[in-house]
Amino acid sequence: MKIKHIALGCALAAAAIGAQAASAINGHTVIFFSGASAPDKFMADISTSILTGAVQYRGVNADNSINGNYNAFVGEANNIPGVANGTKLAIIKRSEGGSERGVGPVGQQLNIRTMDLNDCDLTARTCKLMGDDQAGVGGLVPDMGVSDVEPAMFVGLGVNVPSDGAETPANLFAEVQPVNQLMFGIVATNSIPANTHFSRVSYGNLLSGKYETWSQFSAALNDGAAEDNVVVCRRVPGSGTQASYNMYFNNFPCGSASNATTPIAGVFDSDFAAFNGNGDGSEASPFEIDPSLATGKIVIENSGSGDVRNCLKAANGRTEHKALGADGFWYTVKFQNGAKPYRAIGVLSTDSYGKESGWAFRMLDGAGTYNLATQTASAGATGVAPSKANLVSGAYDFVLELSMQHAGLTGVKKAVFNEMVRRAGSTTYTGDTTGVFTTVPNAFATLPQIGDAVAQPTLVASHTRLANSCAPLQKF
Repeated sequence: MKIKHIALGCALAAAAIGAQAASAINGHTVIFFSGASAPDKFMADISTSILTGAVQYRGVNADNSINGNYNAFVGEANNIPGVANGTKLAIIKRSEGGSERGVGPVGQQLNIRTMDLNDCDLTARTCKLMGDDQAGVGGLVPDMGVSDVEPAMFVGLGVNVPSDGAETPANLFAEVQPVNQLMFGIVATNSIPANTHFSRVSYGNLLSGKYETWSQFSAALNDGAAEDNVVVCRRVPGSGTQASYNMYFNNFPCGSASNATTPIAGVFDSDFAAFNGNGDGSEASPFEIDPSLATGKIVIENSGSGDVRNCLKAANGRTEHKALGADGFWYTVKFQNGAKPYRAIGVLSTDSYGKESGWAFRMLDGAGTYNLATQTASAGATGVAPSKANLVSGAYDFVLELSMQHAGLTGVKKAVFNEMVRRAGSTTYTGDTTGVFTTVPNAFATLPQIGDAVAQPTLVASHTRLANSCAPLQKF
């Protein structure tokens, strides 16, 4: 069995060709914020709320295609304690690589790739990227980070830490703040019937590669309606979402001392048959992965939450999936070579609700789909729903606590960190149902040790892990 690491790259749109490079900043204090992709929409709401006249810029790859893992918000300070209104600020949010990029580089003060706000197309509102993570040159050192779980969870090279990275000692951080709760979900493509029962055990076994085919998982799925091989759209090592699934379904690293746990499967197919040898690995000629050639499961790693959503959509819709691997090579996953849709599961936080396309959130320990936007289950659904009410009451326990951290900020940057932590923990941002302050209120809840559960009982959780992902949810 040969393992290949695949990080999905985005190529969604082209910026104007030949536009003259220009700077998007002029005397702005640049604040580089890296880490988890799951709460991107939530953090974008906060970034724009602390800026007046905020203008969003998007990162672009060398070929001018949009890279959704890089965004910047440029404007003037607005009601940030300790910062004069009108102070020019530029907040860069990098999500590539996931939560660990908001932990390791922050604590170790490493240069990583970021947006170059001095090399932008001001009309298209796009900016080039700069820096090289692996070489440690160019780019910037992140000022602050966000992760789906606390930094202590990022242990195990090739599991919760990238294989070319290093574990980060806790004493390198000046401050680690738990800020709110985020639900994670069971997701499956629409090609998997809604009446399919998923338990915590069975879903974990799918993620771990214990099932090669869907007919092994359930005799009811031996119906010829879809390709039989199991497809898993997971995240890369270093993703906080992936770390959350490793903990919840496989007890890693919580039980690692007893060697009783098996981390969720990496990228491979059972006999390497899907890697057909075509291409040279360049962007112009990617290596090809042909799932129709595989004799069993296919596991595909993705860099961001949006990439997982695209993977699920492509599997269900039989379209091509282009990927930039962690090894520096490009790949295309040719789902279109299958005669029928593929059945895939994925690794996503519920922050992805509202972007379902070819897939849906499913009930935990039951059957049926759940619409987080409308808070309704499909007819005849059983099990526990990933609903806001179940999040707040503790009935749905696939819940982790986001953290924000820095290694020693002062002045304006420390003031911005403090305000972002305060707002991230406020019910104004975790539960505002009007969409004014958060576009995905049903995915988050304020921590009980931070919020007022008496005044806001439907927005503040009643249980907490007390910033320890290995601890069970407990009544506060």
